[in-house]
Amino acid sequence: MWYSDGVVRFLERGGTRRRLSGSPAGFNAPQIAASTTSVALKAGGQLTGGEPPAPLAAIRPGRPVGGRECRGWVPATQNISNFVVVQDQLVLGASEACGSPRSSAPQPLFIRSLRGGPWRVMRWLSTTAPPVLASDGGLLAVGVQRALEPMEVTVIDVHDGSSRAHFGVPDGVLSFARKDRLVLSVAKGAQPFGPEIESPEGSFTIGFGFRTGPYHVELYSTDGHRVASLGASERPPLASGMHLVAVRRVAGAPGVDISVRALPYGPTKDVIGFNPPGRTLLGVALRWPVLALVMTTSNALPNGEFSCRYGSYGPPSAPFVLSLNLARPRPFLAAPIPPPQPDPRRVFATCGPPPP
Repeated sequence: MWYSDGVVRFLERGGTRRRLSGSPAGFNAPQIAASTTSVALKAGGQLTGGEPPAPLAAIRPGRPVGGRECRGWVPATQNISNFVVVQDQLVLGASEACGSPRSSAPQPLFIRSLRGGPWRVMRWLSTTAPPVLASDGGLLAVGVQRALEPMEVTVIDVHDGSSRAHFGVPDGVLSFARKDRLVLSVAKGAQPFGPEIESPEGSFTIGFGFRTGPYHVELYSTDGHRVASLGASERPPLASGMHLVAVRRVAGAPGVDISVRALPYGPTKDVIGFNPPGRTLLGVALRWPVLALVMTTSNALPNGEFSCRYGSYGPPSAPFVLSLNLARPRPFLAAPIPPPQPDPRRVFATCGPPPP
């Protein structure tokens, strides 16, 4: 599933595209969580969900629980910061019914079928911060953060609601590497208080608006034992199938490179490079072994030619999806080399000064 110009589309295996939802005004990059059958999407201030290729339906917060009127809790469908899809169930945190933050805990963790039906309280959490969530198959990891204290992680089997494990780790961002391994990304210096990215079932989608690191990345077992240190990363990496995909900036250049490594100690292999506007990365998702990239490309103009709007390039293409099978050996696809830059005096004489 991907979006372009405010329209959410579903790309089926055979290449067929189906429109799931859209807004004439468009919207910024959405937050997406998905399983193999279901998807939830926040875009344009609205939370929708369903089972593609059926159209997505709006998801409402429902009635408050734990109190009357403004003293109750509702699912955080408006100011949501983190949510996951566990098979066909949507799991997310709570917000105070009238929007005023509460200073006291506990707060509910909500669950709802994306096939329809009411919200249910999965359990009550002893925290005032939004929970950190990750999922894989029928397993849900819930991180409860407290300032200046370790994060308490509970691994839950959603089928029966039972707790598989409960342990403490530093505050950070969680993802499943497989059903018995968790990747924890901890910001060096100030700890991230509250989640920054979404964790779909068995995969990760990454946005480029959240805070950059550096992050220290570690591998844990789902019973709380630290397995290995995975080094540093500018952003929380993507994890799936005991592999890690990282997006890192290129020194001295505006682009990024994407690399992959097998966990815990496999070598790092570069996959593809981006150098905007020749090749621009808009979004990336991983479900091992498939790496999906949303991107645009722009053709370089012949030497000496330039556009007042696009510089040494032509206009960008429409966003499209590139799917790579990382299990197959492939050479590194280097970023396109930028063309020679025109004489600034000629550009100024033709196009005028650059905008402020």
